[in-house]
Amino acid sequence: MTHRRTVRIGTLATVGAVAGIMGIGGGLGVAAIPPDTAPAVSTTLGDPATIPDPTAPPTIPSTVPPAPAPAVPSTTTLPLFGVQLTIDISAGPGGTLANIAVNPAVGLTATELRPNEVVFVNTAGTTELVVKSRGGGQRVEATSRSIDDFLAGGGAGGWSGDIFGTGEVTTVGFTVTKSPDGSPGITGVTTSDPTAVIGAVEHEADDGEIEAKVRIAFSRDGQSRNLSIKVEVEGDEASVRVTLSRLRGAQRPVSEATGPGVWNGTLCDGSVARIDYVLTAEGELADVVATPEADRVRVRGNGAEVRFSGDERVKLKVRRGEGPAGEATLAVGAEARFRCDVPDPTVNVPVDTSVPDGDDDDDEGDDDSDRRNRGGRDDDDRDDDDRDDDDRDDDGDRRNRGGRDGADDDDDRRNGDAGGGDGSGANERPGDRGRNAPAGDSETDDRDALDDGSDG
Repeated sequence: MTHRRTVRIGTLATVGAVAGIMGIGGGLGVAAIPPDTAPAVSTTLGDPATIPDPTAPPTIPSTVPPAPAPAVPSTTTLPLFGVQLTIDISAGPGGTLANIAVNPAVGLTATELRPNEVVFVNTAGTTELVVKSRGGGQRVEATSRSIDDFLAGGGAGGWSGDIFGTGEVTTVGFTVTKSPDGSPGITGVTTSDPTAVIGAVEHEADDGEIEAKVRIAFSRDGQSRNLSIKVEVEGDEASVRVTLSRLRGAQRPVSEATGPGVWNGTLCDGSVARIDYVLTAEGELADVVATPEADRVRVRGNGAEVRFSGDERVKLKVRRGEGPAGEATLAVGAEARFRCDVPDPTVNVPVDTSVPDGDDDDDEGDDDSDRRNRGGRDDDDRDDDDRDDDDRDDDGDRRNRGGRDGADDDDDRRNGDAGGGDGSGANERPGDRGRNAPAGDSETDDRDALDDGSDG
């Protein structure tokens, strides 16, 4: 099945000095030298093969920026039934799910296949594995009958992937534990990124739910992203969840934030795209260049809109903030809205969509119900740190409740788009329209980013 899919991604912008992102273009004029005045070329100064030919045309540096690093699949490892279950995820345009390989795959069946969600169940119907991709975030969650199902074999789990799209793989490790009173725990949290900040493990108990969770904060070149791990026990069920939040621009002092920046992404046809820009000390965008060439580039002060095609557009916006010492800060946020014909993801297990998976019931009643969490928050996202200064800036956000900025125009109104949406069903739960629409023409709207509390 192919879905006509609208993808909305959260912040995916990089600000600050980025080595090698701005190509240098130019030409050198060469004046002809009359033959009778041409100087003789010495043959005593090294190998003649290394002496430039004065008649050869000048070498002009390439003006094409380097292509983004190839996409690196992410791998989540969950301890389950005494083995380490690995889930390899390859993403498609806009972060949609393209391929999921589960190993070991014996005894698993895929019961739901959608570009933003895949559900697996085991033969006995006692364990469910859900993979989600939404708003630029990614989540893997396994639910079983007892926390003991995650402890056999030592309880070791992990995650690996390319956090910032640079091609560099970051790894994370953790261990699921259980205390004498049966409550879950997380120990041994590690990461290969020496700059990452590993938070303290938090424990909560509320109305029969007992959980342990920990967050790892990553940041680089004006970008921030979090990986959260959560273990929960409720009644006769236990779950382990690993969530990678969407990317967002991080507030930084003006002196650090200003300079060249870049947005990288994947277009509907699978080709890579980039937008180079310069952030000025006044908080405005300049020198916005799209690769490949865009249908339209519009820059207005602190906002810019790049339309690669009628179905592929990216908005950049500068947000002002204030640092801990009262200093002015800047961040560049980006939102990509793509309408792509996205096929269902491929999997390495049998597919039987007639098998009930129970996930719809969970969505109706649990705390991370999509309909209640329009901003992408879920039951472990109730912390105040998901709201920061870029959500309360004074450059018009409070006035522009619909999310419109200086780069929007009448096209949005004609398309039913108030800036925060794209006419694809603002009041529908993400995925509902894709489930009910005819094959090949469904459209979903990823308004809910899979965040862990710091990215609202």
